[in-house]
Amino acid sequence: GEVLGALKKQGLDDNTVVMFSSDNGPWYQGSSGRLRGRKGMTWEGGVREPFLARFPGRIPKGKTCGGIASTMDILPTLAQLCGAAPPKNPLDGIDIWPMLSGAKGEIEREALLYFDDVHLQCARWGRWKLHLSRYNSVAYSPAPAGGRINFTLKQPELYDLIDDQDESYDVAPENPRVVAEIRTRIDRLMATFPEPIQRAYTETGNRAAGNHAVGAVTRPAER
Repeated sequence: GEVLGALKKQGLDDNTVVMFSSDNGPWYQGSSGRLRGRKGMTWEGGVREPFLARFPGRIPKGKTCGGIASTMDILPTLAQLCGAAPPKNPLDGIDIWPMLSGAKGEIEREALLYFDDVHLQCARWGRWKLHLSRYNSVAYSPAPAGGRINFTLKQPELYDLIDDQDESYDVAPENPRVVAEIRTRIDRLMATFPEPIQRAYTETGNRAAGNHAVGAVTRPAER
């Protein structure tokens, strides 16, 4: 209220974009609603955030959008609105103004990678999210003997985040082409990362998951 009041007082209310978001999911005792996981995890409850945007006359009132966006998209979006040239360095974000303005419900984009520290654990592509690796201990618990280590899952887990927001049903066996496509996109993107990140990815891939990685889902007999 103080920020919006100051903008109105200065006569800038109708010519200013106001954005509000959050930093990751809730702590252990917080609630992520129906989403699985908490802060410090790469389940949706640990990374999905609220995002509000206001620009009178440019962003429709009372509308919601289910398209995929990231805080990495803010820079290229505002640069486009201001007519500023984007940085010369490659950007992972895209211009999401068509979604904010209501022109589009979603924008096709490259896969979004989910990291925990230096470790790639998941990737989101459209409605699909692929889990590839996980730590050998759950967040908010003591590290096991030998330390907390990121292991490749014995089998990748695929979730349909449109029909299954809480990531309860692994549908990888029914969608091998989707799994292969996301893996291809991950490999292409990882080749652009600094050497320490690529090394961590390779080292994780060389670890057999066995019974070390925790939190894997047992699929019900019926779907």
